[in-house]
Amino acid sequence: MNSRNLRTLAHFLPGLTWAASIAAMVFAALLWSRLERLERIANDLTDTFVEIGMAAGYSGFIHNFKNMILRPGEAQYYDSAVEDYRRLLVQLDRLTDITSAQGVEIDLVDFRDTMAQYRANLDLARAAQAEGLGPREVDDIVRIPDSAATHDLRKLHEQIGLILRSRERALKQGLISALAGLILSMTAASVSAFLARHIYARLDLARHEDLLRQARGHAHRQSVLVAELERINQEQAEFTYAISHDLKSPANTANMLTRALAEDLEGRLDEETASMLTDLEDVTARMGRLIEDTLTYSVSLGTYSDRTELALDDVLDDVLSDLRPAIEATGARIDRATLPRLCADRAQAYRLLLNLVDNALKYTRPEVPPIIRIRPVTAPEAEVAFAVSDNGIGIPAEHHERIFRLFARLHTAAGSGLGLAVCKRIVAAHGGRIEVTSSEGVGAIFTVFLQRSPQRQAIAAAAA
Repeated sequence: MNSRNLRTLAHFLPGLTWAASIAAMVFAALLWSRLERLERIANDLTDTFVEIGMAAGYSGFIHNFKNMILRPGEAQYYDSAVEDYRRLLVQLDRLTDITSAQGVEIDLVDFRDTMAQYRANLDLARAAQAEGLGPREVDDIVRIPDSAATHDLRKLHEQIGLILRSRERALKQGLISALAGLILSMTAASVSAFLARHIYARLDLARHEDLLRQARGHAHRQSVLVAELERINQEQAEFTYAISHDLKSPANTANMLTRALAEDLEGRLDEETASMLTDLEDVTARMGRLIEDTLTYSVSLGTYSDRTELALDDVLDDVLSDLRPAIEATGARIDRATLPRLCADRAQAYRLLLNLVDNALKYTRPEVPPIIRIRPVTAPEAEVAFAVSDNGIGIPAEHHERIFRLFARLHTAAGSGLGLAVCKRIVAAHGGRIEVTSSEGVGAIFTVFLQRSPQRQAIAAAAA
């Protein structure tokens, strides 16, 4: 390869690899958006089935229907049954609209026919009562079998649930694969940028014959790298959570070897080469942090993790113990009050508190010792809430939403941009929300609202 081609390669290769990184990031964001939309649809369907059960079941239409027959002298049961029937029709239409929008065909004919027969018999029962017939006689006239229709409705609920869970699994696997592709493409971009700088240096210093020899070496190494990336891309569909976990060790090793190489060659390299080696050490260190944070984010994607009753104070004890070196190094003062108990995943609760306290320790004002307050706050009856506040550099109002996005960083000197995204995902997985109150230069308050008990259990109880 001649010098012109080498310069072309050095010019375009970093841009191409970074373009691949951006494409992977966009794809991951798209999958993330589709996953959140699917979760909203699943919640809407669950709410609709609960409403159908309440409107049609023994606390709604059928309940009032039976009471009207048994208590002919109390007219309010007829009116309540008519209103419940109207609510039922609205929810059945809503269920049809939601499933049709998702391309899922459902058959509500039997159930609708059974409920319509009940509605017709409601008026028939009222007319029979007006003629003086007793409850037993009226019941014999209007009784109809409904077990098959309600059984079909339960089967339909299970069928739709299976379809949505299957789609959710596919989206999660695709998201993990996209994140893995992002890591690989960013790694390739860092390597190609280093190679490009090396090519430029050798082209400026070596003779034509040396340039040709080095170009062949670079071309060979580049072809090996491209072949390896192509092989990894072919296997990408099989990547799951393990990809991030398995990348931790090589990243740490690369950083260790680079640091060792710099120490061994200290004083023997020219200034530019030493600078490039330092840049490479920084790149591998950042890559290691990114992989670690991506692994943490992948773990936080599990919405249905095991949850137990736990005291947040116990979790905070572990967090403060693990952060003790940073607390002592910054001279931070921790002001804490008793936190509530709740049903949650302990590992995710630990990661949530760790990220919030660690952020407060990182983003401090010069010469101002951090003061971090961790206290419970008032929350609705079904929730618990706490706040982590600091006296740090603060966050401008226009960035309050951006800080929770993937890879969003306001300060390039620290972090990977995943810490608060992990917090938001953990909170969402527990049916809650996280809010920030801050302005630049006056610190920040992160307030977390969490379900007191798992949201899925509450929905199941309501449906029953």
